[in-house]
Amino acid sequence: ETSKPGHVKVAFQQSLVVSFFGEAQLSFMLLRRIHVCRTWAGVKTCILPKHGYASKAAAIQYGNRLRSPVVRAVPRQSDRTKHNESCDTEKRDAGTHDAIESLPPLPVRVGLVGAATALLTPLFPIIGFNQLAFRFLDPATRAVITGGASMVYFSAMILMPKAFYYAPILLPFAVSNGLTAAAIYAAIEVSSGGPGKLADLKLWFLPLAGPLIGLGTSLLVPFTYPASWNLIYPTEDMSVFDSTLYSMIYNVCFGADTGWVVAPCLATTGVAAGLLIQLMLKPLILGVPGWAWPRLAGRVLLASALGLGALYSTSLRSDVDHLRDVDLNANELEPWNFLGLIPIQPKAPCFINGQQELCWTPAIDSQSGEVMSEAWRHSASDGALIASHQEPGLHRASRASALAKKLQNPKIRCYDSRSGAFFDGLMFEPLKQDQVRKTVESLRIGEAVITDSLVLFVAGAVPQEKLQESLAQLLPFLNASSLAA
Repeated sequence: ETSKPGHVKVAFQQSLVVSFFGEAQLSFMLLRRIHVCRTWAGVKTCILPKHGYASKAAAIQYGNRLRSPVVRAVPRQSDRTKHNESCDTEKRDAGTHDAIESLPPLPVRVGLVGAATALLTPLFPIIGFNQLAFRFLDPATRAVITGGASMVYFSAMILMPKAFYYAPILLPFAVSNGLTAAAIYAAIEVSSGGPGKLADLKLWFLPLAGPLIGLGTSLLVPFTYPASWNLIYPTEDMSVFDSTLYSMIYNVCFGADTGWVVAPCLATTGVAAGLLIQLMLKPLILGVPGWAWPRLAGRVLLASALGLGALYSTSLRSDVDHLRDVDLNANELEPWNFLGLIPIQPKAPCFINGQQELCWTPAIDSQSGEVMSEAWRHSASDGALIASHQEPGLHRASRASALAKKLQNPKIRCYDSRSGAFFDGLMFEPLKQDQVRKTVESLRIGEAVITDSLVLFVAGAVPQEKLQESLAQLLPFLNASSLAA
């Protein structure tokens, strides 16, 4: 039998070889687990019985099965691998039932690219800094900058935490980066015929789609910054239709004076960022077989949206204090002299929720005689202060009075929003103390209280005991008003 094309090898668990004749073969088949391999026309089939056979008839039946020329063909491993790869590519781009379940639709894929680019925007200046440092600085100078640490450690442990903490400053750039990258990806994917073919673009083992999209984004996106900046921080000083602004951007990025520095930096940053984003998003964009895209790509897109809100929102920066929380007796706010000659007064950046937080005055309800807090706002027509609404109690009025008094302290630098305090002078002007003083004085707290009291007393709409009780609660405000002066 061993000389024929279909030969039989019998491997026993013990190192024992016997001839294939008569009862000896059947006896060992009854007592031992055997591993039989049979080859027919280049196709190998292996059968491994788990247990010895219980009878001689069962062993004979099993031996006859092995001698049968009908053997189930099993493809070689290399053939199965090539076949599976071709099927995966066809499913990704042809839209079979499995691909429809796992492959996210085009809007979701575009959203993933845009969201990932916006989330990683704080990393782009770090990549550019490393490119400039290795290009223009010698190792000794780099060691001085990093304190002797490697550039990798300095970037990861020092620069990255700061970049992500101050990410709200980069919000206009993140908007431009995300929208530009998403638009370029959508155009390239549609023109290439699908995400599968786009992912198959490689140079040796390196993917090309992500670096190409990153390169195009980095070279085009500077021209979108004026529009996004004007969208996030509207200002009358900058117009998106000013041609000189775009000429300046072109000269800085690609001009003869600075282009040789800026253009390679932009290109390097775009290629590195594009490669990183492609490696991150590839399983999400192509889909994972057996996973419906809402369970994977849909959830990641939702998490990315929440991450964008947290990353670029100043409301989550806990070290920005409200004016009421500032400790004026803190050691860091004590004055000191520079070189013993120039006095320096540190200031604590803080915020209030708009100047309307200061525009509350005490009042007496005309029906019940209870003390109230009355809100004032500026009229849209002439800017005059008019009464807006009332709230029971003196909590609002007391807090407004305390904030107005605290704001006059020279240790305070207050803004009318949390964003202004977070940026601390970069894009917002602090409240001017003299203007706040004039606004508070224009409320005329004392005159309003006396007028309300006289009207209620003369009209007799409120019992005198109740009116006296309310006036007793309002005495501190009267003493602090201009009437007491």
